[in-house]
Amino acid sequence: MNRVVIIFLWAAALLLSCGAKANNQTKPSPDGRSFPEIEQRTVIIGTIDNIKEIPGAPMTIKLSVNDISVGIPNSFEAAIDEDGRFMFDIPLYHSTDTYLIYGDAKITPFLFVNDTLKINCKIGKRGYQIGIVSAAFDKRHDKFQNQFNVNNRWLHYYMIDGFRDKLPKDEPVNELKERYLNFQKELLAEIDLRVKKDSLDSTISNYLTISAKYAVYGDIIRLGSRIPDIEERVQFYSFLNDSIVFNENAMLSSDYCTFLSSFNISVDRIRGPQISAKSNYDLIKTSVEMALAKREGIWGEYLAASALFGFATRDEEIPQAQVDTLSDLIGRSFNDKYIRQYLLAVYSKLGQKAEESKNFKLPAGAILNIYDSLSGEQLFNKIIADNPGRVIFIDIWGTWCSACIAQMPHSQKVHEQFKVEAVTFIFLCEGSSAKSWERAIKKHQIEGSHINLNASQYGYLKSRFSIDGVPRYLLIDKHGKVVNADAPEPQNDALVAEIKTLLEK
Repeated sequence: MNRVVIIFLWAAALLLSCGAKANNQTKPSPDGRSFPEIEQRTVIIGTIDNIKEIPGAPMTIKLSVNDISVGIPNSFEAAIDEDGRFMFDIPLYHSTDTYLIYGDAKITPFLFVNDTLKINCKIGKRGYQIGIVSAAFDKRHDKFQNQFNVNNRWLHYYMIDGFRDKLPKDEPVNELKERYLNFQKELLAEIDLRVKKDSLDSTISNYLTISAKYAVYGDIIRLGSRIPDIEERVQFYSFLNDSIVFNENAMLSSDYCTFLSSFNISVDRIRGPQISAKSNYDLIKTSVEMALAKREGIWGEYLAASALFGFATRDEEIPQAQVDTLSDLIGRSFNDKYIRQYLLAVYSKLGQKAEESKNFKLPAGAILNIYDSLSGEQLFNKIIADNPGRVIFIDIWGTWCSACIAQMPHSQKVHEQFKVEAVTFIFLCEGSSAKSWERAIKKHQIEGSHINLNASQYGYLKSRFSIDGVPRYLLIDKHGKVVNADAPEPQNDALVAEIKTLLEK
């Protein structure tokens, strides 16, 4: 096998298919989760060759697969044996790019339906971080995977990130939108030249084209979220017609999955009637019924499934009566066998949440506070006043936010590294009940100072620091000055470097 070097992605963040058996059976996975017993699957057989050479190397590895049918990445975990061997056997809606995550780094294999990929990895250590430094694939996949990796990095880390880094900071959103659309045209032309020059196969060619289009569309959606007037925002998004949004050919790229999720949250929601509901359960039930009525066929089911999956994966207990009602709704309303089976499997597990939560204990280093009597400005000033002469790292998160939760283990590593230093870690939770908030802290063992924000307090922070979503991180120096209102995420080495710099000043 030819060996290809995979660059460490220490700063990288953790960021889909059609046939199924005609039954509602589920197959338990090794980690206890249930997935549909379907014909379309894929297998990864892997080895970490030098795992015995790295003391303290993790003995688990994760695979993240964007699943358009539920609107978020599926996360699978496999045990690594003493000889470094591991295996994933997962349902796959259709071929797509994935993230194989080990320790603090990841690589990005492209998986095909009903296929077996063999991979040999080597790991390395940098400071307290451990990750994959190189990988080699079996002979049948080696050329494709190497070409995919090179071109994926070129597109995302050189072209798209390079464009983002050069954008003016204070330009009006409509002018930025035009910049993005012009860049998209130029990028697609560059991709055509690259495909011809390197004789890239159709899968990589289509992947690059789709990723380029929908990475740009996704960024434009985020730009529009800055527009306070709803009518202006609707007009800003008017170019996003159904032929762009609902594109079955785009499913091979995780950029499309991310785009569609953003569209559902930020665009589709403001175009239709606003839903008024007394509880999250009523909101989800109404959202599902409206999604299924709004669009016929698979696209209505995608929208509805995303809402149902999001509700099921919140860090809160759901009464069994609600589980039963929604399970019945799923069984009656979804024609796509994969989605129906998947949602039924997820909801069948919900009854265990209440029992599991009884065993969760608050970590010793967690301090929980609610300051509902304070305004957002008063609360922020209190945080600074209570920590004189200390660097403050603020993590704004939500119990419902999978990206927030994914960063918590990394946040705790950084917390542990600076435990004896003059650094305070403060976690501000938004959009969660007190019960769900405390349960999530127990479940994920999040040490630090915790505050559950009310809507007004979060509104102040959102306005002051232009927050358009969570997670969001702030760094405050020892003099109480906000030095970075959009700090690196905990997985990024740059965060540790910034904290060290602030401690030295």
